[in-house]
Amino acid sequence: MQRISIINIGIGNISFVHLAFKSLGAQVDVVSDKGGIHDPDAIVLPGVGNFSHAMEYLRNAGYVEFLRRQHLNEKFPFWAYALACSC
Repeated sequence: MQRISIINIGIGNISFVHLAFKSLGAQVDVVSDKGGIHDPDAIVLPGVGNFSHAMEYLRNAGYVEFLRRQHLNEKFPFWAYALACSC
């Protein structure tokens, strides 16, 4: 079973992403700080359509260096995405 950590930065609809990974059989953790990330197979960052807000949050929460080190050393995938709907 794949373990996915979804970083909650306070924007975006995390519940749909959570359900999508669960429906694929993944174990999903929604985390609000880097201390909640435990041995993931991948990390997902939703809502980066508002890039400046996302980067501000990641810097303030200490994620930037943590993610850089983890991604480079552990070689796990890091997915950042934006979903938009124009009605």
